[in-house]
Amino acid sequence: MFLIQNIPCVILAGGKSSRMGENKALLPFGKLNLISYEYQKMCKIFQNVFISCKKGILPEFEKNTLIEKDEIFSPLVGIRNAFLALKASKIFFLSVDTPFVKNETIHRICSIEGSYDVIYPSLKGRSHYLISLWNKSTLEELQTALNGREYKIGNLIDKLQTLAISLNDEEEFYNLNTPLDYQNAIKNLKDEDA
Repeated sequence: MFLIQNIPCVILAGGKSSRMGENKALLPFGKLNLISYEYQKMCKIFQNVFISCKKGILPEFEKNTLIEKDEIFSPLVGIRNAFLALKASKIFFLSVDTPFVKNETIHRICSIEGSYDVIYPSLKGRSHYLISLWNKSTLEELQTALNGREYKIGNLIDKLQTLAISLNDEEEFYNLNTPLDYQNAIKNLKDEDA
């Protein structure tokens, strides 16, 4: 597959990790930690990869870190911050806790043409807004939502012109929220490496 050059990727790692009990981005994941695993994986897909977080995660990512100065814990903060910092017309976003998204899915989402504000995958009626391609046309609505203290991403999506791509591989969208999720992900990772 080709390297995506015209769309940057931003890994969203500015959450509280409250259900995990510790910063999930720094959890060991294979031979790396989760954020390094995701970063290296995305660098094989995108020419430009950045990490959005509340404070610097690891020194080696300093030049590719977008610091979220706002203390609100919402992915909307990271999305808005990325558009303001990068001045890109489109950005692909991926939450740090979804390590099994397939390269083919990312390429498919990023190759869709059209005047959509957000393109995201859907699986059995469940939308995955944090594995998605956003257009800078959303910036005003993002700011309005944050000004109005409306931090739920689904409420904003309802106001935008979106396209949901129907997919059917549940494991691809496995999300690491709790210690049990993490243990299951480690097992899946070992199974992949076997």
